[in-house]
Amino acid sequence: MLPSSASCTVLFAFFKQKVGSWKTINAAFPCQTLRRLRRSVLTSGVVLIHNNARPHYAFVTQKLLEQFQWEVSDHPSYSPDLATSDFNIFPELINWLGGQSFQKNEEIESKVKAI
Repeated sequence: MLPSSASCTVLFAFFKQKVGSWKTINAAFPCQTLRRLRRSVLTSGVVLIHNNARPHYAFVTQKLLEQFQWEVSDHPSYSPDLATSDFNIFPELINWLGGQSFQKNEEIESKVKAI
């Protein structure tokens, strides 16, 4: 929990990357994605929320997150305290933001506030 004087930025990143038939997803895949994300988005103050797939919790992935000094949320990605309706916003959000590119956080904020 953040102190009342602290501010927080929430970032949702959706990756729709085609992996190819019969390709194994191992710890190298999320590490490569995290490196790309770090270069293009943020360098510190990141709280990562991801699912509990084995590659996400592999030792090499955890060490990379530690090296980046990124915090991993302890909230489970598929939690019974979230209603099914809470998950229904993501496909719509992906469709709405699909194909758009933003250079600054302010651009995203203004786009979301315009809804």
